[in-house]
Amino acid sequence: MATRHAENLDTTGDGAAHCLTQVCAAALKAFAVVPSLAERIMLPERLVRSTSSSVCGQWLFGVAIGVTGLVLSSPAAAALQAHHQLNGPTCVPCRIDVAREAVLGDDAAGIVGQQFTIHRDAHGRYLVSHLENADEIVVFDSRGRFLRTVGRRGRGPGEFRGINWITGSDSAVFVFDGLNQTITQYTSAFELRGVSALPGQVTGAVVLSNHIIVLNANIMTRDRAGYALHVLDDRGNIVKSLDGSAEGFRTDFAYMTMRRLARAGAKSFWSAPVSAYRFAEYDVAGGVRRDFERNVDWFKPYVSRGIVADPKVPPQPMLKDIHVDRDGLLWVIVNVADPAWHKAVVPDPIGPTGYGWNGNWNQFFDTIVEVIDPASAQVIASRRLDQCLWRFAGPNIAASYKPPDGAEIVPRLELWRLALFQPSTHKRR
Repeated sequence: MATRHAENLDTTGDGAAHCLTQVCAAALKAFAVVPSLAERIMLPERLVRSTSSSVCGQWLFGVAIGVTGLVLSSPAAAALQAHHQLNGPTCVPCRIDVAREAVLGDDAAGIVGQQFTIHRDAHGRYLVSHLENADEIVVFDSRGRFLRTVGRRGRGPGEFRGINWITGSDSAVFVFDGLNQTITQYTSAFELRGVSALPGQVTGAVVLSNHIIVLNANIMTRDRAGYALHVLDDRGNIVKSLDGSAEGFRTDFAYMTMRRLARAGAKSFWSAPVSAYRFAEYDVAGGVRRDFERNVDWFKPYVSRGIVADPKVPPQPMLKDIHVDRDGLLWVIVNVADPAWHKAVVPDPIGPTGYGWNGNWNQFFDTIVEVIDPASAQVIASRRLDQCLWRFAGPNIAASYKPPDGAEIVPRLELWRLALFQPSTHKRR
């Protein structure tokens, strides 16, 4: 994917980097990279252009992810960018074990809902916010018992109107509010540490060393629009923007800039688009250390405006989240259409197709969980679950939404512990 970077002028101080970016961009055009028809979008003239030149107005959606990070040591380094095809599963006797860890939610103060964000902090507590009540954080202990709430509705310090992401480090919690357009930082004891402005909607965040934060966000300013990733310093200032098309972007295609993030090291992270089984390891300077792609029949790259309920068309697969365990293995959860997905589609007069879904994601999607060894570019194990896992809540803990049913009158969040069992070591990890 032809990409661009944006940096603050006071952080670069080097015109050579800018010149090198232009050289790399010119080299990419010379290669005449042509995407497949399934991944090609012609951009109308009304859309934003980031440069005066154009490669026929094409958005190269993830086709050449190995060339992301144009600010490299030389054009030759970009040409030598590692690109790996994943093979496997390679360990036939290995398996992925799944066990219920806890259930969150009650009919009092600890109410949870759909479209949630969840983070397990350094003390084992679960911090949850959801679309129906996005002005506070609901805190549960490691067993799922309600502890307290944090925040209240408003625009001031410690107040929220639209929390859409929560993450943290060993000593801090970061809360991203898309309506207030703020980043609020708490200590691990929920003491307010500070608030900084962020002009955008956050759909993912990961904390690296020294409270450097990498965001997946649409920041609609002249110099940041179209970039998928943004690196923030410990004061909340954007110092670099990464993974942006050199040709512009489509605001009507929601998934185009959506990424899933996971920490890889003190100064590096993994990033994966939701609509393709690809991921790359970036460093905070913007370089791509390595990248991978998996070719499987059940997940072909696509371009989409989002999930649309249609009784004749199954939902597209989605790469929902990624996580790196303590051994450096990369865990991936992918939602795929349930065999009986059409039963979750119901008439809806206000839906774009005249249909909607019944609110039970577990009827709409199954989940494929895979464990990948980046060092060998191998898929170690894979398992399909009759459950829609939403995202990772913490180390090897994934969360799913359970709607109210006849036995329960309130929704729940179910937490599942995922473990890789390898017979050769007789260990789970």
